[in-house]
Amino acid sequence: MRAALYKSTKDFLAENLEEGMPCIIFSHHPMGTKEFHEFDYPFRDSHIEDLADVIEPKKDFVRANFAGHDHGYYSTGSSLNDVQFWWWPGDGLLDNPKFMNANANYGEEGFKTPADIPVITTEAVMVASNEATPTAPKSVIRIVKVRGTSVNYDNFAEEFPALNPYFKVSPSSRAIYYDHGDTPAVVLPCLKVTAYAFTRRSPLTYTLNFDGEVHELKNVTTNKPVEFLAKDYYDEHGKYEVSLSVQLEGATPPLEEGIKREVKVGWFIVESPVDISATGPEGLTVSKQVNEIPESNYMEIDLNGDGHPDGIIGIVDLKIGDYLINVTPKPGASPTNTYTLKAFVNGVEFVLAQDVQIKNIPKHPYIVRVTKSEAIPIIPATVDFDPDTSDLKSKGKWVTGYIELPVGHGYAVSQINVSSIRLNGTVPALAKPTEIGDHDKDGVPDLMVKFDRAAVQAILQVGDNVEITVNGSLLDSRQFEGKDSIRVKN
Repeated sequence: MRAALYKSTKDFLAENLEEGMPCIIFSHHPMGTKEFHEFDYPFRDSHIEDLADVIEPKKDFVRANFAGHDHGYYSTGSSLNDVQFWWWPGDGLLDNPKFMNANANYGEEGFKTPADIPVITTEAVMVASNEATPTAPKSVIRIVKVRGTSVNYDNFAEEFPALNPYFKVSPSSRAIYYDHGDTPAVVLPCLKVTAYAFTRRSPLTYTLNFDGEVHELKNVTTNKPVEFLAKDYYDEHGKYEVSLSVQLEGATPPLEEGIKREVKVGWFIVESPVDISATGPEGLTVSKQVNEIPESNYMEIDLNGDGHPDGIIGIVDLKIGDYLINVTPKPGASPTNTYTLKAFVNGVEFVLAQDVQIKNIPKHPYIVRVTKSEAIPIIPATVDFDPDTSDLKSKGKWVTGYIELPVGHGYAVSQINVSSIRLNGTVPALAKPTEIGDHDKDGVPDLMVKFDRAAVQAILQVGDNVEITVNGSLLDSRQFEGKDSIRVKN
């Protein structure tokens, strides 16, 4: 992460230094950088030079910069997770994880600091117990003694032998074997917990409690992560209490630290012969080709036993908002082949498509809307406004829209509850006139509805590509939603 050094910040610093009073500068990030170092330090060389220009004329009054935030580095990326070392220009082979002293003076450790002022960090705000050297002070409190114009900051109290446990949960798979033999009886999706302790102390005991399912691993002497497989997707309730405890074996007095959090899981499963992708509220996608969503995974497992792999996407800790689920035919699939699409979100199962022919794949993605309290499947409707240009000066009575629903999914536009339809969430559709027809001549029935023109014009902004959302529900309360873009002129 990079720090931003704004002109207003430099002006503030210069103004206060002009008073010529002894001072200590506090900053979130330490004001230091180092050439050819493995960490992406927040301050660039240019930042340090800019700060030096401000501090140098008054450096005799600057006793130190006190800061925190930086800490040792543990690569958990897939490319580095399984290696003990990697190479970095100027430093050669580096340990993974990389430890550095928390209670440190950056200038003494070879860092470039502005005007060579002392840059001091403290364990209490360093996030991790880094322990680069066995003799490094491991105290949570740095005592700063000020006498006259002198400052003594090399006083420590309260031993802080932290273990810093951490875990992440990600979708995975595991094989269940027959009583005898090496051939798996079945392969099932599950949740994998990757756990580690950011410390050089060992041996350690890891104890994972995954919603009552307890796993223990003793005598761990490596800095590498340890893994546990827990909870098959089909027996889940979607929300888990997960806790991790790490204990230093043989420590006197006993040393143990723990963390816990609630984990919510969503699964999207499509049976052959189509592929699946999911795009979340932040625009990130997970699919067979890409994986942009943290703690997510794409897998192919034959769940229904038909001899063909089914596409499975698992996402941990779904964000609030819409998840757009796209299905695409696999190469060679026939238009009359069928697929089934299911979602398990926070313990609730939805069937988004049941035995639907490939030729009836919707024009728009399936929608699963995640809120704070629930997840809601939304039918992807196609909405068309005609005409597609709206003049705010028009004196007409109505704005006309046409709504299509996907065919072959067990619902039809005749099931739409007209009184539930809203434009942009506020303007209701008129009860009459309505008509079922095929406005765009694509062979798919659509429902014509009208909205009060004055009410619609009151909420539209002028523009060439103004998005309009129409939503509502069927008579059985299933929800639908669709969007169209029109030109609005004045």
